[in-house]
Amino acid sequence: MKKSTILAGLTALTTLAAFSAAHAEEERWPRWYIGLTGGYTYMGDEDISGGGSATKLSPSDGFDVGGAIGYLPSSSMPLLNALRFEAEVTYHQDDVHSIHLSNGRTIAGNGSYDSTAYMANVFYDFQTGSAWSPYIGAGIGIASMHLPTNSGANNSSAGDNEFAYQGLVGIGYTPETIPNTQWTVGYRYLATSDAKFGGTDIEYSTNSLEAGGKFRF
Repeated sequence: MKKSTILAGLTALTTLAAFSAAHAEEERWPRWYIGLTGGYTYMGDEDISGGGSATKLSPSDGFDVGGAIGYLPSSSMPLLNALRFEAEVTYHQDDVHSIHLSNGRTIAGNGSYDSTAYMANVFYDFQTGSAWSPYIGAGIGIASMHLPTNSGANNSSAGDNEFAYQGLVGIGYTPETIPNTQWTVGYRYLATSDAKFGGTDIEYSTNSLEAGGKFRF
């Protein structure tokens, strides 16, 4: 085989590789984004331990709002090129509807059982070759919990900080007319270690249906 033919082939391969890398870089640029979310939150009955006669806390449906700053790494490896990372803060609020007692009675609750979660998240975005991109994600962090002392759960303290973890799944849409944005709908499960309110331990877990937007810069 002639040297010129080999050289031409190598040049073509190099050009193709450079084009692919540049295209991948373009797809992941800008790499930083700000994300905003909000939605409906549902909590089931939460077990109470150490609360005297109070055994379960029943919250009403509530809401959550959040903000994040994210980073999209760019790599020639498909796995890494589909990952993104976030630092996120979310606030979840659910009113205390009622308290269940050990004698079978139910009394009205007071105030709200809420949390502010400070999370580090990692996501995987499934590339579909279209404007639609499903995603899955997980995160860990710390949640600042709050429950007023007149809640009815016999808690003598109103605040606690606990380990938090979450899982997220959803789908994003990137319109052609505003390519540096993505609009999402998804589901979030957030839970913590049992919150400790002055000797009264209470479970905490939420299920959220959310909508949001990401704005790359």
